[in-house]
Amino acid sequence: MGEAEQKQNLELEVGTPVQLQFGTDGASQRYATKIIGYVHPTSIILHTPQNKGKPMLLREGQITTARFLGTNNVYAFVSNVRAVFLKPFPHLHIAYPSEIKSAFLRQAERVRTDIHATAVNLDADPERKVETRIVNISANGALVASADALGEVGAKLRVVIGVEFNDAENGVAVVAVVRNIRKEQSDEGDQYHHGVQFIINTITDYLMVQGVVYSQLSSA
Repeated sequence: MGEAEQKQNLELEVGTPVQLQFGTDGASQRYATKIIGYVHPTSIILHTPQNKGKPMLLREGQITTARFLGTNNVYAFVSNVRAVFLKPFPHLHIAYPSEIKSAFLRQAERVRTDIHATAVNLDADPERKVETRIVNISANGALVASADALGEVGAKLRVVIGVEFNDAENGVAVVAVVRNIRKEQSDEGDQYHHGVQFIINTITDYLMVQGVVYSQLSSA
């Protein structure tokens, strides 16, 4: 993942999910919100994030770090709260950044592994869990092996990868699409190998999958 600083090429789209982190210690909780507008080069307008079901109480001048996914990049920048409004709905303005850090989402090399996972075919039977193994994995997808076919090409799966990362006690869950299927023979009998592509919609999805890849690299 290559990093670069950009001055103006910030991909802002209404509806884009954003994570806000208040404080400077790097360990502060991250809160989800969405872009609802922007005025270059003054401010970016966001829904006020919620804490325990209620809009957060924020003050003007409060420092925040914002992160979000563009088309091919992860963006992060430090900003501050310019204004907070309660009407006609809770929203806030944060300062348009002067410096932007971006990381290109390049195709990652797959890492060989042997991780237990479960998979659910969201298109066919969302209640049926199938035991599987992750044969290899990258930030973009994985090779998933199982005794039975998980679905046809194009089927949408929910895969729960059996590793602990970032306090995910029950594994890391990610949605994926089956791109190819082949039948393999092994000592354990026939196995179906599914090439799946992860659906990465938020910065949280991206960081969780990257965490799994890094954990496998470090243990290899």
